Order: sequence, then structure tokens, then C-alpha cells
Amino acid sequence: MSNTIQSGDLCQLLGRMGGAAFFDDAATGSTATSIVCASAKPVAGSYVGGMLRFITGALAGQEQQVTANTSAAFTVASAFTAVPGVGDVFIIIQKIEVQVTAPENIAQVGGVAQTGADWTPLLQGAAVKQGTLTDRSGSITTGGAAQTLAAVNASRHYLLIQNPLSATTQGIATAESLFFNFTATSVESEPSIELAPGDIFTMEGSAISTELISVVAATTGHKWAAKEM
Repeated sequence: MSNTIQSGDLCQLLGRMGGAAFFDDAATGSTATSIVCASAKPVAGSYVGGMLRFITGALAGQEQQVTANTSAAFTVASAFTAVPGVGDVFIIIQKIEVQVTAPENIAQVGGVAQTGADWTPLLQGAAVKQGTLTDRSGSITTGGAAQTLAAVNASRHYLLIQNPLSATTQGIATAESLFFNFTATSVESEPSIELAPGDIFTMEGSAISTELISVVAATTGHKWAAKEM
């Protein structure tokens, strides 16, 4: 069983896909400025502006811009140095240009009306935040009583909280869960967020809370690890 793809077959496949590349053999009747297709039927006018390049035969490596095309032939801007031979393979690459413009008004994002200027950072890519991590690690002063892990921070852009995996690293007799919450006082149940032993919570990217963060656990001396930037 042969795995060879004939040029005409590939050409027809690309044509059906609406692709920007065209691949075929030159047929009888071709001239130095008009290349007749051997087997494919390109859509008339669809390759104007593309570059027709021969990849086999005496004209291999030569290319000219397509100025017109019918369903059977291509006309090029300047003559090739000779008439292509029957069966000489050529390819056409059509230039594709993609433009992205920020609209003047885009309904809302996160409840805030957006304009073209507002979308500039999204189109260009968000700036990388760099800085020094502040250690917010600590331990429970009184079991069952909430305490502050991090105060309100309007410039916060990263937060990590880890509940150590083992009793040894938690600094207590038996490993247990750690609970934290934003603004509201933490409790050892919902709506606080529970971190089981070994769990890690991170906050970064486009969704950062600037609120006070409180923490609570059942046992006095329960340690946690936390970093803020």
C-alpha cells in the first residue's frame, strides 16, 4: 500500500478546505505567463496576490506573483524564464493578514464598562509582576480563636497559604485542617475555606482579593506557611 500523495490529490484537498496553499502540476497549454492546472479546480480569483513557485523541473525555485486566476489556470505578473514542462510541480502560497483591533466599547468585564484603551493590556499581554515575597507564616495563638494572617493590602498581587502535611511540620500532636477567610472572621466550618493537611491555596493573575485574611485551627501552636507579594 502506497502512502504517496499525488500533487493533484493534495491540491483538491486544500481547495476543499479553503486553505491558503495550492499545489498542482503544470498541464499542456501552459505558457511563461499562464500556468494551466493539470487536475485541480481553484476558485476563480481566490489566489490573486499569492506567489506561484515551481518546485520541480527547469523552473524550480522561480516564483512570480499571481495577478489573476480562473478555475483552470493562473496568470502571473512577469514571465518565467521558460515555458514550464508538463508535470512540473508548482505551489501557490497566499498571504494572510490578521488584524486585531480593540473595539471602542465592549459591554462589561467584571461589571466595569470597557473601552478600547482599557483592553490594551489584554491585547499586549499582562505585565509580569516582580518583587520580594513577604513571609506571612505563623502559628495559632489560641486554638479555636481566629487571628489575622495578612492585613488589608491594596497592592497585593500574589498570595500563598499552605497547611503543612504532617503533625510534625504543623508542630502539634495530630495533623488537622486549617481554615481561612477574607474580611469575615474565620470559623472552623463554612463559609471559611478549609485546607486539609498538605493543601495549598494560591491567589494570582487577574483575580486578587485585597481584603484582610484571617485564619483559625483547633489546636494552639498549629503552624502554617504563607507568602504575600
